Order: sequence, then C-alpha cells, then structure tokens
Amino acid sequence: MIEFLANLLNLVKTIQFQVGRSSISLDEIIQLFFFIFITFIFSNYFSRFLKNQGLKKVIVDQGTRYIISNLLSYGSSFFLLLIILQSTGFDISVLAVIGGGLGIGLGLGFQDFLQNFISGLTLLTERKIKTGDFIQLNDVQGFVQEISTRAMVVKLKDGSSVIIPNSHFVENQVFNFHYETTTVRLKLPINVAYGSDTTLVTEVLLVSAYTEYNILQVPSPQVIFTGFGDSSLDFELWVWINSDQMGFQHEILSSLRFTIEYKFRQNRIVIPFPQQDLWLKNPEILTQDNLPKEPLPALPKDSTGSIDSSDIQNLQNKRATNYEPHISIRGLLKKVGSFSHLNELRLRQVIEVGRLKSLNANEILFRENDPGHSFYIILSGNVEVYAETFEK
Repeated sequence: MIEFLANLLNLVKTIQFQVGRSSISLDEIIQLFFFIFITFIFSNYFSRFLKNQGLKKVIVDQGTRYIISNLLSYGSSFFLLLIILQSTGFDISVLAVIGGGLGIGLGLGFQDFLQNFISGLTLLTERKIKTGDFIQLNDVQGFVQEISTRAMVVKLKDGSSVIIPNSHFVENQVFNFHYETTTVRLKLPINVAYGSDTTLVTEVLLVSAYTEYNILQVPSPQVIFTGFGDSSLDFELWVWINSDQMGFQHEILSSLRFTIEYKFRQNRIVIPFPQQDLWLKNPEILTQDNLPKEPLPALPKDSTGSIDSSDIQNLQNKRATNYEPHISIRGLLKKVGSFSHLNELRLRQVIEVGRLKSLNANEILFRENDPGHSFYIILSGNVEVYAETFEK
C-alpha cells in the first residue's frame, strides 16, 4: 500500500502543465488549492472571533467592528498563505503565472461578485446604512440585521429575512429612517364631507393623536388642509414616532384610525363616499309608464301561495345595520362590572389585546394556586370549578 502511494505521488509530480514560459506540476496545483482551503477556514473563524469576542469590548459599533475584523482577517490570511507556500518550497512566481492566465476569466466570471464586494466595502466605509437601521428598498421594508462584503440581510416584519446584494443599495434609491435622526413622520390622509366644521375636524384629529401613547408629543401632531376633493374636504394628519418603532407603523396607524373613527361618530363628522350628481335634460321621459318594469326578488311561498312571515323577518334581519354576532364579546364585557363604564373605543382596545381560547371536554384550564396572569370570560359552554380543601 505504501509503495502504491509512493508511485502515485511520483506520478503526480511528473505531470506538468506548460503555462507560458513556466511549467507547473500537478502536485503544486493540489498544494495551492489545499492551502487556499485551509486559509479560507482560518479566515472565517478568525473573522467571527474578532466580531464576537476580540473587538467587542474595544469597538462598540457593530458596523465598524465588522469592517476592521474583515480587513484583519483578509490581510492576515493572505500573508499566512504566502508564508505557508514559501516554507513548503512552493514557487510563488507560479501565482503570477496562474493569476495572469486566469485573470480575464475570473474577472468575467466573478464580475457580479466583485461588484457586490466593492459595493459592500463602500457601504461599510461610508456607513450611510448601519445594522439596526429601518430601511426601505423598493417594496422591501425592514431592519438591517447584517452587512457583509457581498450582501445585506434585512429582517422583515413577518419574521423572515431577505438577503439583498450590496449593489442594489448603491445603484437604487434607499430610504433610511434612522440616518441622522431619531424620529420619523407618518402621514394619515383623512377625508370629511363638505359642510363639515374644519375647526372641529382639526380639534378631533389632534385630540385623537394625543391619546395614542406611541405618538410623540414633541414634535407635536399637525393637521394639514391639503385641498378640495371631488366629494370631500381633504386633510392630512402628521404625527411623529421614534425610529425604533417603524416596524410597528401599521399597528400605530391602525389604532389611530380606530380612535379617529370613534371620535368622528361622537362629533357627527361624516366621512363621505365618492358621489356624482346626474343632471337630466329630459326628465319628463322618466314617467311611470316609461320606466322599465323589472321583477322584484321573489320570496319563497308555502303550499297555500302566501309568503311566510318568518322569511320576511329573516330578510329584515339580514338588512339590519346594527348587526351583532351570535357571540358578542362587546356585549359580554358590558355586563361585567369592571368594564360596564367603558366606551366603545376602550372596549375595542380590551378586545384587541385579548385572544380566544378553545378547550376540549374535561380539559383543565388552570389549577388552584397557579400564578394569576390573566382573566377569562366564558363566551360559550360551561365550566366546572373544584376547590381542594384539607382537613387538619
């Protein structure tokens, strides 16, 4: 076996490749790729060590720590590769031959890689985008989780992460909501009917904004009268939030819309729907005789040919505007003493923070002496309560 390996090694050394005026043996090529592989592993582990431990106490900023750790790992790996090759007797001049022969091919094949690499160095050096920033690139919105020399990892609101090449951030327009600021302005368009009291509308919008605890009071909210629409008076409510809360902007605006809708109903401010006026040149043609006679929707009849009154009642119930679901959480909360004094807006907030829980038959919900962290309201079904007592 040893003799076979020796003969195989001698055979590998005898295989020569002519590159220009120099010759390269097969064993030198194998050594080169082996040392490159070892150096790559060392560079990866060394870079992780510098980012997570070595430079963490010296450099607090993660972006700066990433730049320095990459430069140190790449530089040390390059010199380590040269030292290993020189100590093993490898002809370093071969690297120049190989580099000259493969330079054009590598340049074309790794064009995108080099472009992303240079873009990554640009982003890491200029630091216009840093880890933790909330950014928007086209339709992608999220927090920057990691910036590498090839791509950037953006954490989306749904919990997933998207990996975007660095060249996209250099070539396209990027919104950075954390760049040299700690606050972000949100705009909420509001339309009210013509004839509304604009002063009252302004007051209601400002009061609604001040009641939301996620909205900053400095800068203070503003109401902007943007114009006269086709069917409405158009306003915009400007509010400011902390940049760190941009991931919850939709939840904040949703809560604000609930508050505005409730206060509009209280103050009888109408939110209009698009409408158009129709003017007829010959209204006399719309007489009773000229109107098209379309059959009305028929209701089911019984065997005697008469319409059942229950069917009419069911139709009226379906058309009722104040329809209550079969299980009304709002109605049950109003019957509880602790919630009976709350208005509809506060009841909605209580319903929003709660969650439904379904139990199987004979399933235990909680036991005696369990730590209390919630309360339960029975919407449907029955429960049995057992108290354990001990006799002394």
